[in-house]
Amino acid sequence: NANETKTVVISVKAASGGLNNFQNTAIASSQANIEGRTEPAEISIAGTDNNAITIPTNPTPIIPTPTPNLLNLASINSIASKNISYVGDAISYATTVSNVGSVPLGTYDVPVTVFTEFSPSVSFIPGSLSINNIPVNYVNPSQINLGILQPGDVRIITYSVRVNNASPNIVYNIQKLLYGYDPLYIGTSTFSVNGNIVMTYIN
Repeated sequence: NANETKTVVISVKAASGGLNNFQNTAIASSQANIEGRTEPAEISIAGTDNNAITIPTNPTPIIPTPTPNLLNLASINSIASKNISYVGDAISYATTVSNVGSVPLGTYDVPVTVFTEFSPSVSFIPGSLSINNIPVNYVNPSQINLGILQPGDVRIITYSVRVNNASPNIVYNIQKLLYGYDPLYIGTSTFSVNGNIVMTYIN
């Protein structure tokens, strides 16, 4: 219609790395009925965008913004009550798990979990497990669910084992921390942190 404007927006992609500049040329065509003519007249208008786009030969690289190192958002550290022990003794362990970052750690499908590997020369003492001084009924504390840790949250896990024999003569306690992270609720990523290895010698 008269005085009516239409805007057409298109996107293009450079198909060759050898191109260093290009322009956009458009042609509009239509038919118009002119008095005295039996057939419509063909009308076309060509236009060229004078704002040519130049692609630099050596473009400045786009450096992505680094994502936070999620492995540094949690810490796990363990200590033992004894450096030297004997068969029949009890050894107590205290493990501190902290969220030292600024984002929540753990999700409902991948909560913050502590995995523990015990020496074959010891056995867990039932009823000795506590989290932040609250007793927890775990038959086997090899996998402890801590849920979701908010920034600054600290969980202290304590438990005891009994030394059953002196072979091997080194009692070790190895732990790993596993947690999920899903800030955009589009899929959980899983991260892990290795704890320190605590050793006690058996005489």
